[in-house]
Amino acid sequence: MTMRTIMLALAASCTLATTAAEPRCPLIPMGAITGKPDEQTVKETLEAYKAVGIDQYLIYARSGLELDYMGEEWLQMCEWFCKHAKRLDMAIWLYDEYNWPSGSCKGRVPAENPAFESRQYAVYKKADGTFNWKVFHSPGWVDNYSFKAMDRFIELTHKKYEQRLRPYLGSTVVGIFTDEPAHPVPVRPDGKPALVFRYFDGAEEEDQARTGRRLRADVQAYLADNARDEVWAVYTGLLGERFRKAYFDPIRAWCDRVGLLATGHLIAENDTASSALYNGKPLHALKGLTLPGMDEIGTRYDPATIEWLTLALAQHAIGRRQLPDRGHLGPILAAIPAVFLAFAQSPLKALLVLILYIVIQQFENHLIYPLVVRKIIGVPALLAILAIIIGGKLGGFFGIVLAVPVATALKEFLDDVTAKKKLSAK
Repeated sequence: MTMRTIMLALAASCTLATTAAEPRCPLIPMGAITGKPDEQTVKETLEAYKAVGIDQYLIYARSGLELDYMGEEWLQMCEWFCKHAKRLDMAIWLYDEYNWPSGSCKGRVPAENPAFESRQYAVYKKADGTFNWKVFHSPGWVDNYSFKAMDRFIELTHKKYEQRLRPYLGSTVVGIFTDEPAHPVPVRPDGKPALVFRYFDGAEEEDQARTGRRLRADVQAYLADNARDEVWAVYTGLLGERFRKAYFDPIRAWCDRVGLLATGHLIAENDTASSALYNGKPLHALKGLTLPGMDEIGTRYDPATIEWLTLALAQHAIGRRQLPDRGHLGPILAAIPAVFLAFAQSPLKALLVLILYIVIQQFENHLIYPLVVRKIIGVPALLAILAIIIGGKLGGFFGIVLAVPVATALKEFLDDVTAKKKLSAK
C-alpha cells in the first residue's frame, strides 16, 4: 500500500459540524510517527497545523517508530497529542495498527496462538481423480475471521486506548481508522494444489447448514467442471458474513460504547473478484462501520481501472452519511499550481486561494452533486454511476461526459411511456 504520509481527506468534518461550533477543516494529516517524539515535538507539531487552519490529526504508528507500540511510552505520547489537541480545540483520530493491515497489533495476536493465524485451504487432485485437502497456516499473519483472534486484537489495542485515553474519547478523540483487514497473505503449500482459497473456523459446517450439501463435494465438483461455480456464491457470502461478525461488529460495538466513529477501508477495491475473495461481501462489511471509507490514491476515468467499490460506496454514502476518502488527490493536485502562482505574489494570496479551493470542493461534494443527481435530474445515484461506467466503456472520455444526460433522457422517455400506458389502461 502506498502514500502513508500524505493528507487524509475525510468528509467527517460534516458529521462533526453538528456538534462543534464551527465546521472543522476536512484535511486530516495522517501523521506517520517515527523515532521517539517528546512532548515538545508533539506540541509544536499540532500548533504548526493549527496555525494554518488544519484542526484535525491522525496518529499513525509505522516503520521507524522507536517506541514500544501500545506500550507505556506510546500511550504516553498519544496522551500528549490528546492533551495539546484539547488545548488547541483540535480533533484527534486514532489508527488501530502498526503499519497495516489491521488486526494483529504489530503481529502479537498471531504470535500468541497458531489458531489465530490466517489459514488457507489447499485442494490437490490425485492421479486417480480423487482429491486431497490440507489447511496451511501463514505465520505472522492474523485471521481476521476468527472471533477469538479479533477479541484479542481489540483487547490489546482498543481497550488499552480506552484505559489510557478515557477522558478524551468521544470529545477530543473523535474516531479510529481500521486499514485493509483480511489482507492477502503469503501461502506456501506443498507441491502444486489445484485450488487455494480462504479458510475460516466452522466454514464447512456453516456451508452445509446453508446448502444441505458438503462443501468439499461442491468444490471438487467445481474442479471437475468449472461451470458448476455456484459453490463460490455461497462460500463468499458466508465469508463476508463471518468477516462482519468477527471483525467489524465488535469494533463498531466498542466505538459506539466509548463514543467514537468507526472508520476505515478494505483491501482489493479495484475489482469484484478480488474483493469477494478477501472480503466476501464488501459492502456488507463496510456497513459495519459508522463512517465507511475508501482508498482513492488518484482519480481514475478509465472504467477498466476505476475502483468499483469506491463507486458503490459513494452510492451507499449518499443515502446514509458522508464518507472518508483516504488520499483523494484530484482536488489537491488541481490546487497546487494555483497556490504556487499565488504564492509567487504573496503568501496571503496563496492562503486565500487554498481556502477558496477547499470551500469550492466542499460545495461540490456536499451540495451540488447530491442535488444535481438526486433532485434536479431525478436520476438515482446508482444509475448515474452505472451510466458513467457504461458510457466510458463505449465512448471513452466523451462517453463519460454524455453518460448522465443520455441516462436522464432515457429515464424520462421510459417514464412517459409508462405514464401513457397507465392512462390507456384507465
